[in-house]
Amino acid sequence: MRKRLLSFVLAVLMIATLLPVTALAYTTYYINGVAVRCDDFDSSPNECWTYANNIYNKIWGQQFNSLFDDSANSLRNLSDSELTLTAEHLKNYVSNAALGSALRICSSEYLHGGDGWGHSQIIVQKDSNGFTVLQGGLSASPYRNERYYTWSEYLNSWNYAYIKYIKWPGAPAYGGGTVTPDPGLSVKETITCKRTIKLPARVVNLYSNPTDTTRLTYFDYGPTVYSSRYAVMSDGSIMYEVGATNHQGQDIKVWLKYESDMTVTKQHTYGSTKYESAHPHRGYKTCQCGDKFYTGETTARSDCSECNANVKYAVDGGYITFDRKTGTITDCDSMVTKANIPQKIEGVAVKSIGANAFNNQQHLESVTIPDGVTSIGERAFCSSGVLTSVKIPDSVTSIGAYAFDTCSSLTNVTIPNGVTSIEEHTFDSCISLTSVTIPDSVTSIGEGAFYDCSSLTSVTIPDSVTSIGDYAFYGCKSLTSVAIPDSVTCIGNCAFWKCSSLASVTIPDSVTSIGEQAFQGCESLTSVTIPDSVTSISSYTFASCTSLTSVTIPNSVTSIGEFAFRYCKSLTSVAIPNSVTSIGERAFSECTSLTSVTIPDSVTSIGVGAFASCTSLTGIWVAEGNSHYSSDASGVLFSKDKTTLVQCPGTLAACMIPDSVTSIVGYAFAGCTSLTNVTIPDSVTSIGSHAFSYCKSLTSVTIPDSVTSIGGSAFGNCTSLTSVTIPDSVTSIGDWAFSHCTSLTSVTIPDSVTSINWYAFYNCKSLTDVYYAGSEAQWKAISISSTGNDDLLNANIHYNYVSHTHSYKDVVTAPTCTEKGYTTHTCACGDSYVDAYVDALGHNWNNGKVTKEPTETEDGVKTYTCTRCGEIKTEAIPKLTHEHNYKDVVTAPTCTDKGYTMHTCACGDSYVDSYVLPLGHDWGSGKVTKEPTATENGIKTYICARCGETKTEVIPALSHEHSYKAVVTAPTCTSKGYTTHTCACGDSYVDTYVDALGHAWDNGKVTKEPTATETGVRTFTCTRCSATKTESIPVVSVDVTQMFTDVEKNWAYPGIQYCVTHGIMGGMGDGTFAPTGTTTRAQIVQILYNLEGTPAVSGTTPFTDLTANWYKPAILWAYQNNVVAGTSPTTFDPDQPVTREQIAVILTQYMFHVLKMNRTWTPADLSTFPDGAQVSGWAKEAMQDAVALGLINGTKAPDDKVYLDPQGSAARQQVATILMNFCQNVKK
Repeated sequence: MRKRLLSFVLAVLMIATLLPVTALAYTTYYINGVAVRCDDFDSSPNECWTYANNIYNKIWGQQFNSLFDDSANSLRNLSDSELTLTAEHLKNYVSNAALGSALRICSSEYLHGGDGWGHSQIIVQKDSNGFTVLQGGLSASPYRNERYYTWSEYLNSWNYAYIKYIKWPGAPAYGGGTVTPDPGLSVKETITCKRTIKLPARVVNLYSNPTDTTRLTYFDYGPTVYSSRYAVMSDGSIMYEVGATNHQGQDIKVWLKYESDMTVTKQHTYGSTKYESAHPHRGYKTCQCGDKFYTGETTARSDCSECNANVKYAVDGGYITFDRKTGTITDCDSMVTKANIPQKIEGVAVKSIGANAFNNQQHLESVTIPDGVTSIGERAFCSSGVLTSVKIPDSVTSIGAYAFDTCSSLTNVTIPNGVTSIEEHTFDSCISLTSVTIPDSVTSIGEGAFYDCSSLTSVTIPDSVTSIGDYAFYGCKSLTSVAIPDSVTCIGNCAFWKCSSLASVTIPDSVTSIGEQAFQGCESLTSVTIPDSVTSISSYTFASCTSLTSVTIPNSVTSIGEFAFRYCKSLTSVAIPNSVTSIGERAFSECTSLTSVTIPDSVTSIGVGAFASCTSLTGIWVAEGNSHYSSDASGVLFSKDKTTLVQCPGTLAACMIPDSVTSIVGYAFAGCTSLTNVTIPDSVTSIGSHAFSYCKSLTSVTIPDSVTSIGGSAFGNCTSLTSVTIPDSVTSIGDWAFSHCTSLTSVTIPDSVTSINWYAFYNCKSLTDVYYAGSEAQWKAISISSTGNDDLLNANIHYNYVSHTHSYKDVVTAPTCTEKGYTTHTCACGDSYVDAYVDALGHNWNNGKVTKEPTETEDGVKTYTCTRCGEIKTEAIPKLTHEHNYKDVVTAPTCTDKGYTMHTCACGDSYVDSYVLPLGHDWGSGKVTKEPTATENGIKTYICARCGETKTEVIPALSHEHSYKAVVTAPTCTSKGYTTHTCACGDSYVDTYVDALGHAWDNGKVTKEPTATETGVRTFTCTRCSATKTESIPVVSVDVTQMFTDVEKNWAYPGIQYCVTHGIMGGMGDGTFAPTGTTTRAQIVQILYNLEGTPAVSGTTPFTDLTANWYKPAILWAYQNNVVAGTSPTTFDPDQPVTREQIAVILTQYMFHVLKMNRTWTPADLSTFPDGAQVSGWAKEAMQDAVALGLINGTKAPDDKVYLDPQGSAARQQVATILMNFCQNVKK
């Protein structure tokens, strides 16, 4: 469509350049494909531009000053998109109520001369009242002897148009001539674009109207007729109204049904006149199909099969566009609700659904795709948010990328057997999709294919699939299980990331590669077995699988990537096979339930913090044959030569670092929450980043003079650390080194330090004293970052602090049976350290004493006492054995219970045997205790002669001849009539049923009148039984276009109608709604205040600029409820227009603070919008919520992209739409 329009516009521009400049005094501007002509303004281009822009603004309500280049005093070059005016724009223009009766389409009052180029003209009168549109219509080529057409017919036939504005009646048109009335043309005459139809000479399928199937009389006519009207039937066939002569010589008009033996072609559509260089006086025109038509030529032209390939096909709510040349559905009207696509349109088979054909349809609920369609293009149904059903036929073999992206109401879909791959993001963000059937033909599932399908509970992947792409099932938080077939060889990055309900997954032996973050965040996954076909576990593969209790790593794995099992807090043990050579950085960090780890011989590399913050870890044990690592008796991990301390287990309370250690690597003691003290030997030269972070019980640490560098966050979050002395060897204190040491009261810093980096002492809120060895001038010379070091800079600085040589007094604590011995060295200055640990002695038990003798029925007890500490322990003495001596007791059988013999020993042991079956009752012959009669049964009683139990049996009543009495029950409105026959003996039966009469309802009475927002009630009364029934009277449908002169039935109409009929918004008081006008801060607050029922308020606000009384209560209410704040502490700016991002903030504040809602939804990803990064930081979270809840959906630009336009002023029609979405989706 755009290419044809562009060629059309270029043709018009070309002709304009051929006209003599001196013949006409006018300037033409092209605004978005609209030619605006300014006459008699040749002396002032700026004045002409202002005039043209005002005309355009009157029709479209938009400014286009950006198109004018002030520096060059001329119009800048326009892009193709700016020269494009679509049929949808023209339809909106024609229905614009603001023009009122000033727009007369094909009226007889004002017409213009034909200009010969087949495009449309609008005549605009300028007078004291401003600009008035006097005439709208379409002129046609004089070379083809055609008629004037109405707007709607022209648009439906050609799907594009072109507008030219002329200043006043009488101004010369491009093709010459003047404006003259044409009284012969009536506004009611409407014809469509002519269609040439080739038919047989004699046809029989003639009807009096499109829906009548009664055939008329045969008639003859020529081989070619011209159709002026046509109708599209529900089955896709077409009927044409044709004029002809019947066999009696009479002119008639009948409807002809198009059949398969007939062909429909279009007439040629020629462009502007051109001249050949060899024949400069001979003009010609060219059709887009290539055919030339020379001036003066009268030879009949052949039909054109290329022209006007696009046709409109009527469906519920509007039209879909069909390209006859390719058999492709290419476009869809914005108000279409249901599209049942036929197999053929105008006799041409539908073969494909084109790219973007149904993109961003906000009213489309269902689509039926016919058999024969083989492909669905990229983004075909993308962002069609109310689409619930799509029927895809088996003929479809390909579905394009993003085809159903963000179809948020789509609940299920069946993919046909012919489809071989599910392309990238095909079903991305189909948040209502609960199930999907993937056929055996599919071999690959593309990137993001089911991304964020948050309602998807299960999926079956067939054996044909060989690869699962990156992000394929990302965010499918309702997915509970998945069976991966043994055909799959590759699971992509993030394939199942954030599948938080996924409890089980089977990875087959065929899989050789599991991508990074493949199962990250699968919080319900309890166990996983990695097949021996996998050789490496990638980064973050199972990170944050918080319920994972066990994992089986096969011997084929050689490397475990960084963060691979981080935050697997339920993992209690892991067996690392002897095939693994490397364990990545923080691979098992924060596995808080992990108790023990063994490093096999094969491991040659362990990353920083591989087991950091494993708070239950008792030891890391290294196999003796490992040539790179070793461990000590406490389970501390070292390099083989013990020069590097790699990791301390999380449960260790004290650690004596050997003198061989020169380096403590990053995260070595991180998360050792029980560690109270640590002595660092003089051999250590560096302490890595995060080395002691989160050692929350660490109260003191001695850093030796050998240390030259302290890494970032080295002692971060050591919340019990009270003081620290930095040795003279240190020159720099790293980022965050002592951050969050909330108990730190003093720090001693040597004059060797030249820099203290940012946040080094952040949140050290107890820090009061800094002891600095140098002078005040030296202190000021230190490069101290002002970022995050306020607590350090605000402490008392003690300059020229002189440290002293420690003189330690030794106190030896001897070992006990259970505790180690050690030596404490304490200086008079308070400094101390502990060393010379001696192993606990262990208990020295005596030979024990029997404190309870065993018997044949009870165990005995033996008690032992430690000769060193007096502690005792006990052990059980087994009870004595003996030969059983049983005594027998026989229990006889009864009528109902077995008999048996019980054998019991004096020790209490017993057993039962010799069972005898029950005897059964002895009933005898019984006795009649109640005689039977004609109406009642008798009773016979039996008594057991053995146990006395009784039982009874019924004696049937005596037989007699029934004598029935009949009673007739008449029918009512709701119950049948019948006759009851009753005998004196009590026997009865019913027959002779008569149908219920049914209610005889009166005409009813309206007992509740309907309104615009509530249904009414009509009550009917039965004249026979006085029963009543009610029926609903539909709400009164308010057509707001009749209320306001500037409201159109376009995309904004539903929102405006909703807000007006529900009393949320009103008009401007002058018969207009001002849909493109702005909304102020005071107005949006007043609307929300009204929604809450205008609750009573009291108090004041700090704002001094609230001058109008009407909005003061609303602003006070909003201020008190944290719905909105001022633009400064004392100003509110009530008349300031509100922007789209401000609307988002105000509505979310209203939701959280007034409606007391909690966030149960996933915030939207704003990066999907081209301008998502332009959202202000303070509004980002609110805009994410507004988009996620469907309150703000973005606006579609000419480049077909959807923009958020966050800083754009929210027009009243946009506010109405947002408020409708809010009331329907949030405040229900």
